[in-house]
Parts: sequence; C-alpha cells; structure tokens
Amino acid sequence: MVFRHSLRIFIVITIVSGYTFLSYYYHRGALTVNQFLVASITALLLVISIIILLKSIQQKVATPNFNLSWIVHALPSIVFILTGVDVYLYKHLSIYSVLSLITIFIILTLSKRDLDIAVFGTATMVMIIAVLYSIYMPSFGNDTWRDAIQALQIVERGGLRDLTVFHTAYPFPLVSLLYAVHSIVTDMDTIWSSNVLGVLYILLLTLWIYLLTKKLNTEHHRVANLLALTTPLIFVWSVWFIPQTYALLIVLPLLFLKLHIIIVMILTLALVFGHGGVALWTLGIFAVLFLFMEMLNAKASTHTFLQRLSIKLKLFFVIFSVYVTYTVILMVLKGAVTNVFEAVAAFLSGERILIATPPIQAQAPITSILGVIPIAILVTLGLVRMLEENDVLLRLLVFISLAGLAVAYVGAVAFPALDLPRYLGLGSTTLLAILSPQAFEALTRRGKLGASYAYALLLLAILSFGFAGPLMPENPYTANPYPPWSISGLITYSEAQELRNLAPTLCCNNFLIDWRAGSYLRYAAYLWSQSRYRGFYDYNYSCTFIYAGSFDLLVTPEYLRNFNGSFILRVRALHMPEAYSPTMSKAIDYEMMHRSLVYNSNNFVILLYIRR
Repeated sequence: MVFRHSLRIFIVITIVSGYTFLSYYYHRGALTVNQFLVASITALLLVISIIILLKSIQQKVATPNFNLSWIVHALPSIVFILTGVDVYLYKHLSIYSVLSLITIFIILTLSKRDLDIAVFGTATMVMIIAVLYSIYMPSFGNDTWRDAIQALQIVERGGLRDLTVFHTAYPFPLVSLLYAVHSIVTDMDTIWSSNVLGVLYILLLTLWIYLLTKKLNTEHHRVANLLALTTPLIFVWSVWFIPQTYALLIVLPLLFLKLHIIIVMILTLALVFGHGGVALWTLGIFAVLFLFMEMLNAKASTHTFLQRLSIKLKLFFVIFSVYVTYTVILMVLKGAVTNVFEAVAAFLSGERILIATPPIQAQAPITSILGVIPIAILVTLGLVRMLEENDVLLRLLVFISLAGLAVAYVGAVAFPALDLPRYLGLGSTTLLAILSPQAFEALTRRGKLGASYAYALLLLAILSFGFAGPLMPENPYTANPYPPWSISGLITYSEAQELRNLAPTLCCNNFLIDWRAGSYLRYAAYLWSQSRYRGFYDYNYSCTFIYAGSFDLLVTPEYLRNFNGSFILRVRALHMPEAYSPTMSKAIDYEMMHRSLVYNSNNFVILLYIRR
C-alpha cells in the first residue's frame, strides 16, 4: 500500500510537471494547437482516472450484459446494406455509414459474449472495406505499392535477382514474397494479394487479442478488441498492409505464450527477416523484462507471459546478431536509433527537425484530433493498470508501452519525417489494448461513478473513431482526410482505366503527378522502372515521374512556376492535403488559361510547363 501510494504521488507529479512543460512549449510555438489539445485531453483523462481510483474498492457494479445474439449475427449485413445505400445516393460513404458504425459498436459493447466484438466487429469493418474496394482501386497505402510492385517483379523474374524495386531496411523482402506466393497460388494480381493479407491481419489480430486477454485471466475481454478496432493507428493497416503489421502478428504469441523451442525459433526467424525495427523493439522488451525478473528473483512459472523468457531471449539475440552482421540492416537500425535520440533531444530543446518539409503547410482543423483520442484513452487505461497491477513485471510491461507511445509523440512533434507513431506507437498501442481490460475492471469497482466513467471512455472511443472516418474518404460528416492514419484521394476505377490509356503517350519528359496515381501508373505500365527520390525513372520511355505528396512534397502555385515538365492533375486529388496546397483549387483555372493544355477530361488535366 505504501508503494502504491508513493507511485500515485510520483505519477501525479509527473503529469503536472509534464503538462506544465508542454504548456510552456506551446506558448513558445513548439507545439501546434492540435498537438497541445491532444496533450490536454490526455492529461484531463489521467487526472480524472486518478481521482476515481482514490475511492475505495467496492462491490462490483452490475454492468450492461445483454444476450444480443439474435441481432449481433445480422450486424455485418446491416452495415453492408447501409453503406451500399450511401454509395447509391452519394457515390461515397456518408451519414448512414457513420451512424451505423457507431450504433453497431455500441451494440457489441453491450453484448454478453466477449467473442462477439472479435468476430462480428471485425466482420463489420471488413464489410466497409469490401464496399470501398467496389468504389476505389486498391491499394490504399503507400508502402503497399512498393511491396506489390516488387512482388510482381519476383513473379516475373522467378526469384530475387535483378529487381529494380528494393529497400535497404528489408534485405530479405519477406512481405513481398508473401504477396508473390499468394499471387501464384490464387492467380490474383499482387496488389489484390496485399488486400487479402490486410484483411487477414485485422482478423488474426483481433483473435490474438481475444485469446491473449483470456490467457491473462482478465474480465471484459471485449474492451481490448473494441479499443483495437476503434484506434486508427491499429486498424488502418488492414487496407495498408506493411511489414510492421506482419511482424506484430508474430510478436504477440512470441511474447505472451509458452511455446516449444522449435516454434520459438521459426517465429523468431520470421520476425527478424520480416522487420528489423520491430525485431529490435522486441529484443529490447525481452531484455528489460529478463533483467528485472532476475533482479526480483521472480519465478517464470508465476508469470504466464514470461514462460521460457530466458530461452526466447538467448535464441532471439543469436538470430538477430547473425542477421544484422551479414546484412546492411545494421546501418539502417543504427541510423534509426540515432534519429530517435536526435528527436528526443530536439524536443527537449524546443526545436523541430524538418527534412523535406514544404514551406507552406495547411493547418489541420481541430476535428483532426478525433483520430488520436482513442490512443489517449489507451494511455489512460494503461496508467490505471500501472496503479492497480500487483504484478511488478506486468506493471513494467505497461510502462514500456507507455514509454514507447511517449517517444512516438515526441517524434511526431520534433521529427515528423521519422514517422515514429508507426514504428514505435503501433506495437505499444496494441500492447496497451491487450492490457486494458483489467484497468477497465478496476474502474468499474469504484462504484457507479467509476463504472460510468469506464463506459464513457468506451463511448468516447467509438464516437471519435466514427466521426474521424479514417476509412471514409469524401465523407462530409467525418474529419477525413485530416486525422492521422486516414485514407483520402483514392483512385476510382474509371481514373485507373484512363491512366492505363494515357500511359503509352507519356514519354521523354518530367511528369508531376500525385503519389496515388503515380504509384498505380508504375504498377500498371512502368513495372521495371528505377526508384528515385519522390518518384521513379523509366529508361525505356526516358521519363521521370515526381510524386506530389511524397516525402512532404506539397505542390503550390509557386512550386509549379519553377517546374519544368508536364503536370498531370487528377482533379479529385486536389482534396489530398498532403499533396496539394489549398490554394491550388483556385489557381488551377488560371493555370489552364495561361499554360499549354495538353489533355483535358473530367478526371485529368495535363499542363505543359517550360521554365525560362
């Protein structure tokens, strides 16, 4: 009790001092309004949670628990029909999609069966994805195009030699090989193989979360999956499959389950070859847990998630050491770790490291924070778990996850180009979701006030996810496209067909095009082109394609005046905030009157720019 009281005092002091520190940085201009607002909401939720925890533990309050199996089974079909109505009426997802999604998650929250969210919640989201694939040409991600193009080259070459697409961070392109194998077996295009694996990712992740929360002997298993499905940082990769998500599916059983040594070896090899960064993060978790377990002289048998930790650590270290020794991944990881320390140092000094950042950036509206609020809720429940957990090692695992999220936030503020929320935040957020049910239960044991607050947090997560609309492009009732990890500017099938028709005429010039249309063009018409910074070069057609929106290339009227080549404007891409400045919509009419108009249709405009 004395330790727990001291811990609470320490955490309160940390919250107050941290928020004071951030307030000072905000007034200095080091934080944007949205970043400071996220920090303020998080601090408020943390303080309220601590106040509620000061109440003595009471008899468990009866929580909503209804037998809704008669309606739960119909939920995926209902959302499919309502999203179809939206598409029929508005040609994109709209108000019916938002309201049906929110209503369905609320129903699943009240359902008696914990497995319902894992199965029917995932099925509901898959229905929305299916509707999106009927409107827009996949893939919806950026890295996915690189891996799909590489996989298609592997299929045509029959191996890994003489590929023109590669990434130094993935010396052994395991995900691309998965696409290639799936494409050969199913006779699908590699881009559709990536979509299948994305859906499998979210299905397997929710099942893993359900099984692991049961393994940890916690109640309210539905809370973990509900928070995972409503957190854009976790869910968006179902339509944007990346090596990190593949590696994450391996980390979870490797960390929490007692496995045979042969299975441990296979999973470790798959993880290390799949993503070196996630492998290093996992190795760090293993090392810290093992060190504290030895210091505390804890018996592994009393900690289900630490079974065979010593063997896992030694085997992981050997395989990882051999891998980094004989590949270039060591230099990549060394540079990444150095950048993380630079980001932290820059944040502490109130500076920002800007690499290839455009001089003019559109300020995202306040509603963009809706995509981050579920993470703030996970941080709140993580803090509750730390305060209420009796197991020191589980408390340490929560602390590691919170620390990872803190560094990810620091990176997003001080060094945006690192994309630390994805590299450090994804795994940390998933671990917090797995560990959240017991924190939820601790709140429900603080009387009606605590139970009401606990369910209010879930409702806040559902509403934030619904109105953030990370998977609802063009939906005027959501904050899309401004929240982080939301998809926008997707290519329609008619646009894709027109791009294929235009491809043979695009030759011997520089072409400026948005990154989505450019990625599709490369996949469909310039398969063996060479990767370049912010685009690619094709030797056969002697043309260079520059991607608007790639590596923070924000196209403005001023940028176009200094551009030499052809500007391929996809009209719908003007709503991509990462690609075109808000002034482009008004400037394009002027440009069409004063530039050589090469091509004009409902979907595309091609203008010729000659710098003098």
